Amino acid sequence: MNEVPINKLLKLQSMKLFLRLLVNKYEDELDIPFQRQAVAFAGDYNDNKIMSSTLYRPCIVFLLLWLLAQPVAAQVYQEAQTVLSGLLDSVVFEVKNNKPLYVDDNDKLYELIEQRILIAVDVELFSKLVLGKHWQAATEAQRRAFASAFHGMLMRSYGKSLILLSNVEKIDYLRPEKIDDSARYQVVATKIFFSGGQTPVSISYAMLKQEQQWKIFDLIIDGLSLAKQFRQNFNIEIKETSLDALIQRLSTS
Repeated sequence: MNEVPINKLLKLQSMKLFLRLLVNKYEDELDIPFQRQAVAFAGDYNDNKIMSSTLYRPCIVFLLLWLLAQPVAAQVYQEAQTVLSGLLDSVVFEVKNNKPLYVDDNDKLYELIEQRILIAVDVELFSKLVLGKHWQAATEAQRRAFASAFHGMLMRSYGKSLILLSNVEKIDYLRPEKIDDSARYQVVATKIFFSGGQTPVSISYAMLKQEQQWKIFDLIIDGLSLAKQFRQNFNIEIKETSLDALIQRLSTS
């Protein structure tokens, strides 16, 4: 059996130690098969065999690239959070300072929602999630009609609740323990505290980056997805009537 040159042996031992440290640190974020491969590589196998193994380079390259991606993921998450905090801060400030105007004038309130909030929402994607399988079966005309009707219903049904933002005391942004390393999709969690002893509300914002802009496409309120709740209710209604009937109801409700 040929001996491993001392320089290769030292390099190998360093790499094995490096792999072992990475696997130990990030074991919850690496899939099980890869963990087994990495641990096997960093274990007590014959050094000659390892040096010629096809596992050597893939393990090193994969873990190095994965590790280097972590700061990028953190930056992407921070970018999404910054966009969201800017949006929420501006809306809260506006409602606090002009509450009487928005209480008395629905048109002004809806204008605020359109210009400050819905511009940051991907209404089409939100509508697609809400309709689920019915979106695929719908015609383009039905999709457009549903998105428009759904948009209008949200304005009329939830617009007045925006006034509650005048009681916001502070908004905490809850950084997750694990950050999704997707460059386009992030979930930003918040906890909103109100004056007067009102119960805080936990809201997470599912956000997608498209054409260099972050857009909200779902809200998770106290653990419940708004899109999922609408989808469950609309599925029942479409089954009992039709998609066109649902669109008609949303347009007039």
